[in-house]
Amino acid sequence: MTCVDSTPYSRDKPLVLQSDVLANIRKQARPLFNFARSPEYTRILAKSVRDEQPTRNQVKQLSPAFIDQLVNEYKAGGSVYELQNRHGVHRSTVAKHLKHRGIALGVQPLSKSEIARAQELYEQRLSLNAIGRAMGRDPKTIKAVVKM
Repeated sequence: MTCVDSTPYSRDKPLVLQSDVLANIRKQARPLFNFARSPEYTRILAKSVRDEQPTRNQVKQLSPAFIDQLVNEYKAGGSVYELQNRHGVHRSTVAKHLKHRGIALGVQPLSKSEIARAQELYEQRLSLNAIGRAMGRDPKTIKAVVKM
C-alpha cells in the first residue's frame, strides 16, 4: 500500500494527509453556505415537520350519482374488486356504499342463462377450472350446477 505521493505506507504517514483534505474547504463548503443563506432554506426551517409529510389516506367524497353508477355496475355483474380497480375507490368503501343502498354483497347465484352456458361448456368437455375461468366463477360453483 502506498501513500498519495507514491511512498510506501507506514504508520507514521497516513494514506491521505489531512492538510490535503482540508486545504480547500471553503471551495467545497461554499454551496452549503449559500444554501444556508437562501430564502428556500429559511422557508424549509419555518415549516413544521407535519407539513412535509404526504397524507396517506385522502378522503374522497363520493357523489350520489357516482354511488348510483357503482350500484348499477355491481348489479350488472361487476365485483367489488373490479369496481375498486376501475374507479380507484377502496373495496371497503365500495362495499359500504352498496350495503347502504340495500344491495346484498357476496357471490350471487348463477342465473339461468349462466347455468345453461356452464352446462353447454361442460358438455364440450371443458374442465371445471376452464369453465370457471371463462365465466369468472369458482369451479366449485360450476360443479354444483352442471349435471355430471
